[in-house]
Amino acid sequence: MSAARWCLLAVCLTACGTPRRALVSSDPLVLDPALRPRVAAFEPAFTALSAALAANDEPNARAILARVRALRPDGPALDVVEAFQRILDGRAASREIELRLVVRGSKDGKSGRHLALAAVSSHGTPVKICAAAARLEASLYGVDVRGYEHRSAFTQPIDELAELELEAHDPRLLDLAAIDVPISNELAVRARFRLVLVQAQLEVDDRRLPAATLTVAPCEVRELANFLPTDPVEPAELARHLEKPGFGLPAAIERAVRIAPERRGEALELCTPVLARMNRVDLERAAPCLRWLSGDLERGGDPDQWRAWAVEREKSRETTPTLDLPTLDLGTTGRDTPPPS
Repeated sequence: MSAARWCLLAVCLTACGTPRRALVSSDPLVLDPALRPRVAAFEPAFTALSAALAANDEPNARAILARVRALRPDGPALDVVEAFQRILDGRAASREIELRLVVRGSKDGKSGRHLALAAVSSHGTPVKICAAAARLEASLYGVDVRGYEHRSAFTQPIDELAELELEAHDPRLLDLAAIDVPISNELAVRARFRLVLVQAQLEVDDRRLPAATLTVAPCEVRELANFLPTDPVEPAELARHLEKPGFGLPAAIERAVRIAPERRGEALELCTPVLARMNRVDLERAAPCLRWLSGDLERGGDPDQWRAWAVEREKSRETTPTLDLPTLDLGTTGRDTPPPS
């Protein structure tokens, strides 16, 4: 990166609360050319700092920054140093804040279901989260008994998050929006909600720090058809069903959608050796189950792609465990006949 670009970076990143010693006019992008050599002398260190931050190697970034400070930079070089310092301090402060989306209520309750932001800070002093904007992104994915898939998405602005104050170790729960997961002809619909903070900053100990790494853990809501049992299916049962040549597709999908979300990875592990030796026709028919479990909605139904995916997963495992399919209680088994239309 050229010395001129580092000068511009210094002004752009330190526009809030940093003396503009390098300015020669009211335009923040007009710098004194005579000061640029001072930045050029630190350019290798600044390049290394950027690389360390990009690699999330913060200990190395702080070590580089300490060595640069020992050289007593001034002018625009000091502005860049202070900008990097605020980035590092902002990352450290962000790690002390936990943000996640949660679902409150139930679809049959009086108030329905609401999406809320659960927030807690472990920082020793109060923290304020400031965002230029916030938006809620939702993606819905449904599958019916034939394996046909239905997808939709929407975005909703959230005005309640312009500022959010957190006291130390004092959890807050902020209602964001009422949610509804419509289901019609599908066996199941899963809705994934994600909250995006735009240009987030933190006010901590009378400092305003960038918080580009501050993220909100997403959440998922699963809706099953009203004729399906709500008790979860064991992952091994799906693997056992897929082993049958010409397996029933509705029954396979029903088993897949009833597997608990936290056990989908386990289901994929059990199904991987089955998929690796499955014929092309059955592998193509199994694709809706695999997309539901993996969340990989872009792979399509090409059996060759799924076989390559299964073979690669097999190779990545140090040992292939024996597929032990236990006898399951009737309360956890899926249907062997297609559900009513």
